[in-house]
Amino acid sequence: MKRFTETTKWDDPWFLDLPADHKVMWMYLCDKCDNAGVIDISIRMAQMCVNGTVGIEQIIEDFCTSERVVKMENGKYWIKSFVSFQYGVLKEGSNLHKSVIQLLEHHGLPHGSANPSGTLKQGSLKGPGKGKGKGKGKGKGNNSNTNTVIISFDYESNSISGITQKDLDDWGKAYPAVDVTGEILRAKEWLASNPTKRKKNVRRFLTNWLSRVQESGGSRKQDDSTTSSLPPGCSV
Repeated sequence: MKRFTETTKWDDPWFLDLPADHKVMWMYLCDKCDNAGVIDISIRMAQMCVNGTVGIEQIIEDFCTSERVVKMENGKYWIKSFVSFQYGVLKEGSNLHKSVIQLLEHHGLPHGSANPSGTLKQGSLKGPGKGKGKGKGKGKGNNSNTNTVIISFDYESNSISGITQKDLDDWGKAYPAVDVTGEILRAKEWLASNPTKRKKNVRRFLTNWLSRVQESGGSRKQDDSTTSSLPPGCSV
């Protein structure tokens, strides 16, 4: 199957800041998804294709955090900008677009012609606070990003806030070769030294930073088994 590819992605700061395995995974998603931008990811196959140091689940979570990809209730993933890039504004009179519109409707996803409001069919995408039950009550929810704390950087006080001990533990497991505490401190100093390069998503910036250090061989000493803790200038 032939598709358009975004050649200007190599000039996009978001794409350039991605670690190598994230870049490969992004291109894998764009190539393997259906004509509506939906993909049922085979973790084993994706891991073989990407062959990175970071787990596929973590990469997908990073894409979901950046809102480039959305997880659906059926476990599949949707690349939000795929249809608009490939086809532009969908027109029901176009034979090419008809099949795409039907596919979007099959997935319960919005399209610009038959659904100009852009609303989603109930239950198509995972959202905060919604359970799987059929009753009127709210369930516990199954969106892993629902309780994610926003991490921010204050340029006046040169401090990072929002990092939890769970974040440190998760990063320690995801990047075992990295001195997480030390690297967060280095990332904090980089942010303070580059005020013109402000990051909208500090959490993604930090995970990308840690991923790059992991790929380059890590920074943790072999005999270092200490638990990561918040460095100076960082708070929950």
